[in-house]
Amino acid sequence: MHDLVIAVFAALSCAAAAVLFSEDAQSIAANVSVVTTAETLVIVGNALSLQAPNGKAVVSGWLTITVGTGTTAVTLALYRGTTSAGTLLGTKIAQAGNFTAGSPAAFSVKAVDVLSNVGGAQYCMTVTQTGASGNGSVTQALIDTKVLSG
Repeated sequence: MHDLVIAVFAALSCAAAAVLFSEDAQSIAANVSVVTTAETLVIVGNALSLQAPNGKAVVSGWLTITVGTGTTAVTLALYRGTTSAGTLLGTKIAQAGNFTAGSPAAFSVKAVDVLSNVGGAQYCMTVTQTGASGNGSVTQALIDTKVLSG
């Protein structure tokens, strides 16, 4: 029986789970104007540290936007860095809908970023309206980042 307990313990100890190194969540304090079809920076998270040479970041973004006139789709994007000049996480996918100018709509995006030989990372989220002839307004936004062991 003793050998069976040791074997089970050894098998369970091999099952590794990611360790949370750090986490940050930020929200906007004021509405963000989205000028027609221009990619607009909505929110920037705080820089987070990585306590090992390698790891991963799980980044989630969410917003509510009152779309501008003529909007046919909304695209959210996550970047490593503090601007859209940073590294794009994943791909940009336009989320089409039957939008009405002046009516709010909620969207979300999520990505995993594999980190290698860096001390940490920082992320931001942008939004772009497709087909808009009028400005939109982001009324709520959140970016949540978890930095984990690899």
